[in-house]
Amino acid sequence: MEDQVVVTSPHQEIAQLVRDIGDELKLNLLVLDSAFEDSVGKVKEILARDPTGISVIVSRGATLRLLRESVQSIPCVSIDSTGYDIILALDKASRLGERISIFAPSERVNSIETAARLMKMQVSVYAYSKWNSYYEQIERVRQDGTQVLIGGGDRASTEVAKWGIKYVPLLASEITIRGALERAKDIIDTARREREHAKRLNAIVEYSHAGIIVVDENDRFAVFNPVALKTFGLSSKDVLGRPVNDLSYKRSLTEMFEGNTERLRYLHKTRDATLLVSRVPIFSNDHFKGVLVTFQNATTIQEQERTIRKEIYSKGFVARFRFDDIVHVGSKMSAEITKARKFADNDCTVLIYGEGGTGKELIAQSMHNGHQRRCRRPFVAINCASLEDSLLRSELFGYVEGSFTGASKGGRPGVFELAHGGTIYLDEISKVRPDVQASLLRVIQEKEVRRIGSDHLIPVDVRIIASTNEDLEDLISKGHFLTDLFFRLNVLALRLPPLRERKEDIPGLVTSLLSKFSQKYQKNIHSFPPMILRKLAESNWPGNVRQLEHLIERCVVLADDEAEATRVMMGCIDEELRKVMTNATASSGYDIADASRITVSVGTLEEMENEIVRKLLTSRGLTKTELACRLAISRPTLWKMLSGGKMSKVN
Repeated sequence: MEDQVVVTSPHQEIAQLVRDIGDELKLNLLVLDSAFEDSVGKVKEILARDPTGISVIVSRGATLRLLRESVQSIPCVSIDSTGYDIILALDKASRLGERISIFAPSERVNSIETAARLMKMQVSVYAYSKWNSYYEQIERVRQDGTQVLIGGGDRASTEVAKWGIKYVPLLASEITIRGALERAKDIIDTARREREHAKRLNAIVEYSHAGIIVVDENDRFAVFNPVALKTFGLSSKDVLGRPVNDLSYKRSLTEMFEGNTERLRYLHKTRDATLLVSRVPIFSNDHFKGVLVTFQNATTIQEQERTIRKEIYSKGFVARFRFDDIVHVGSKMSAEITKARKFADNDCTVLIYGEGGTGKELIAQSMHNGHQRRCRRPFVAINCASLEDSLLRSELFGYVEGSFTGASKGGRPGVFELAHGGTIYLDEISKVRPDVQASLLRVIQEKEVRRIGSDHLIPVDVRIIASTNEDLEDLISKGHFLTDLFFRLNVLALRLPPLRERKEDIPGLVTSLLSKFSQKYQKNIHSFPPMILRKLAESNWPGNVRQLEHLIERCVVLADDEAEATRVMMGCIDEELRKVMTNATASSGYDIADASRITVSVGTLEEMENEIVRKLLTSRGLTKTELACRLAISRPTLWKMLSGGKMSKVN
């Protein structure tokens, strides 16, 4: 039975205590009521039936010594009495008689004599080691005139009782027994963990996609996993336990074990394949223990790389937008999109100029999807302004394990590796520091990347699309941008117009955004009246399409239906205009709060009147009641005007 603990004890009291504590510790116990050679014989019988039937033996005294000599492969734990247990027995015996003898294993004599001296007692010690000496010593106890006997177990107690000798057991305390059983449990738990660890290692070796070979310190094959056997056309019996030189006819194999120095990731040719090999010497306590060789077929590595790239693509490095998703009718945007369509299906670098929110990434994703080959590979975007320089470098180029504090275990690939075969979009390229610009230039020129902390170059095939909202030529003149990098990026260029220069596109954008957010928030809001559209078209939109998008989303969230959306949108527009006017006039010292004029859009009389009322409410800080009194109209009339309804007649 697996993980069984065998305990030998001739004392019934100890045996019962062992069972109780064993149940508490959830141990699989077998208690043998025996000692000396009897215990050894019973243990051997169990092992004869099942060689793995005993995990730990717990015993004491001479019995423990005999078991250790006879069954050396099984760990043994001592359950011997402590000095405290001996003192307790001596104290009890002193109250039962004067002539006291102690019956004990040979190895316990010194500790017993020491305890007796400390208690200033005269005792006779009878030592035993085997059954023969055990019974001889009992006879001596009888002849010695002993009045009280300490120790010897239940058999000794039975014998001396016949002669009128009082008996005091020398028992291990509960603490001692618990400590011994806990040590036994620790041994079992450790052995179980080691077995599980060995199983995991065997599984790794057996099912690894790499070939694994280990040669021991005697230059004999100790491990030869299935991949290695298949690679060299061998069987386990051909190699395991045999010297490396016996396989001299497999020259391509034995060459990998020439020399005991470390050699990593080198190419090694066999008759049928090219292998990527790593050879590492094994040391234990500075003593050479062998050599580990691992290898992979170069063709297999290429297949794995394709699988990894496909997996990366499936995890979100995907361009979602296409040219048809871009809403536009004006000539300026149409001209740039026409150029972008022509730029799409080639590998030239592209530099996109445009203010924030003009749709630079939208164009970049569309060009990626317009490339016949790269559209099936990753599209990886990174905002160069959002990361510190050290983080940006690691994000771009990756790093190996231990290259800096906080580096992830196993290292991490950079975006150039992740985008292999696809496209990298570098947003706000003007924010990159010159030393990182130099590294970027080198990658673009050499088409190779080196991770931070590594000395290996990794070939990469990527197309680069960069964008900026700054004048790079002006940055070059100030020494903030490398000239060579600018010309590497500026092979093809696009200049996206701001929204204020393509106001004819605003109605279409509003309709598209309303549809998008109505669906997202499950609202029935699909259009605005012409007055709202005119108002939106008259704004300059410093945040461009992004600002317009956020405004539409805010309106859809706040409004419950299309009728309410008009009122909400008027308030949102006024709020946006106040922000813009505040920002625009703050530096000039003009105080908006002192303005006495209201600007309205030209429309029908009713529309202009309603707009005046809304602006008075939002800009003057009046309550609706105060505003109604100020305008000399009723509250219902004011409410209709604020909600876009027909203006009632003034009371």
